[in-house]
Amino acid sequence: MCLPFQRLPVRPTSALCRLRSLRAAPIATLPAKPAYGFGYGLSYARFTYANGKLSGDVDAYQPVVVSADVTNASTREADEVVECDLIPKARPSAPLRKLVAFEKVHLAAGQTRTVTLSLDARTLSLVDAAGNRHVEPGDYALFVGGSLPQHRKGIELPLHVERAVEVAP
Repeated sequence: MCLPFQRLPVRPTSALCRLRSLRAAPIATLPAKPAYGFGYGLSYARFTYANGKLSGDVDAYQPVVVSADVTNASTREADEVVECDLIPKARPSAPLRKLVAFEKVHLAAGQTRTVTLSLDARTLSLVDAAGNRHVEPGDYALFVGGSLPQHRKGIELPLHVERAVEVAP
């Protein structure tokens, strides 16, 4: 018997019924996988990304500037949402990726535009187990594209942080 789902118009999967209470389980532990991930969408246009550049180091006072050329490689005008994801490398306690910036651009057929995103230390920071926000030293990647990094519709830029940067809460 699955009490939390008695009044739902759909039948839940047996894996969800095994949970004693939805309040006891965080969303991240639910076994269901979304049908469409964040950034997934169909379009009549096709976009390509090139010439990714990263300027500056992670500093508490100066933002990191990321730029990339976005080209509408189709025969019709369209809108594209350029996303920038932070991917911590070799950090088991960190999230797989974090959306840090995005910008919507309108491109005519065949048009290329350079998109520039500014990322400050707070945007690039992660929260540790004690609740402190900071940028830890180590290797990261910034993925600039029109969807999640696993769809490979973009470019990946390496980012190395030399020293820890403390960020105010």
